[in-house]
Amino acid sequence: MARNGFTSPIFAVPTLGLAALCLASLALSTPLHAQSSESVPLKVDELKGDPAPDTLRRYANSNTVTILTGGTRASHIDLTSDLSDILNSVEDGQFSLRVVPLVGEGGRQNALDVLYLRGVDMAIVQTDVLAYMRGESPIFYKNIDRQIRYITQLNREEWHVLAGPAIKSLSDLKGKTINISTPFSSNYITSRSILELLGTRAKYTTFSDGVALEKLRAGEIDAVAILAAAPSTLIQSIKKEDNLQLLPVTFYEKSVYDVPFKNTLEHFYLPASLRHEHYPDLIPENQAVASVSAGTVLAVYNWPKGSERHRRVKKFTEAFFKKLGAFYEPGRHPKWREVNIAAEVPGWRRFGIAETELARLQQENQNSTVSFSQAQLVEFEAFKAFLAGEDGSSLSGSMTPDQERELYRRFLEWRQSSSQ
Repeated sequence: MARNGFTSPIFAVPTLGLAALCLASLALSTPLHAQSSESVPLKVDELKGDPAPDTLRRYANSNTVTILTGGTRASHIDLTSDLSDILNSVEDGQFSLRVVPLVGEGGRQNALDVLYLRGVDMAIVQTDVLAYMRGESPIFYKNIDRQIRYITQLNREEWHVLAGPAIKSLSDLKGKTINISTPFSSNYITSRSILELLGTRAKYTTFSDGVALEKLRAGEIDAVAILAAAPSTLIQSIKKEDNLQLLPVTFYEKSVYDVPFKNTLEHFYLPASLRHEHYPDLIPENQAVASVSAGTVLAVYNWPKGSERHRRVKKFTEAFFKKLGAFYEPGRHPKWREVNIAAEVPGWRRFGIAETELARLQQENQNSTVSFSQAQLVEFEAFKAFLAGEDGSSLSGSMTPDQERELYRRFLEWRQSSSQ
């Protein structure tokens, strides 16, 4: 059995000939969008007067980055919308940084689009995708972590398995039909990986999630697996009269290799809990259903230093780390509070600029007489933004950085004592 529980039978593909392997290696070393010519960055001063259309086009492209969402799931669209809203910067009526969200396919396709699709800079990708692709074709994707890096870990998504009343557990799905969504989507990859590792030996269908739920209601299939941030609006649409249930998933079920689930998948999937507050029509009050969750990352192509595309992504990354606090303010998607910017992701390498920015924040924390945990450090950035005020004035204008930190520490103590 391969490391982390991924085995060749799960991801078997036809053997590639020598010529195909050579072409594959060449393709990985020279991504399609890496070969396109890039514009020389312009300054906003060069747009004064009556600039030519080509000048405007060059300026717009030199300050724009794109992010593929992980499909049409609400949490991914909301997260990328927050990135665009917070990081977009305007100088003299022109964007000096513009973040453009694009709806992606999710899963393996998002990773391939980062590698090969012109105009794509970043994408939301779940953490098990690179391992899946290596298992799918060990030679072709052997060094994929050299091409694709991550800027930050993002939120986690819960794995939901829905079935009719006759199915009581995942083991009851042996020989049954379960829908795992469209091929190579995030849901498809995670669902198939978990089900194969647990030795469920179910039959798979690949309808879209909404169509699959209708087929489950009609009794045409036995179960539906959906990877989505809880609460999922699609699953919230299920009513008591549909007579469906969420199946529990624990870390102590056995795989086909008789290896504890925890030891097999702990690098990619973590325990999760689906609660009554998430799905009141499916889970009784004061009860919960055990499940697992898959992580996501903001993936980026590892552009060579000094290239135009590297300069653009560098600009985005630096802005992201400088404005971290804004993502935790009221009105932003609640899943931002799950983001651990310092988290190391197994099987992935961090983008160099993100590594530098993270080290800067951690060094500032170490040099201070008042230090915080990583989570508190990020919240402290939000606290400073609050002190600054929306009008640009600062309540802490006469404070030193350590005095600001001490004020925040006292605030944390007050919040803790007031909640007891």
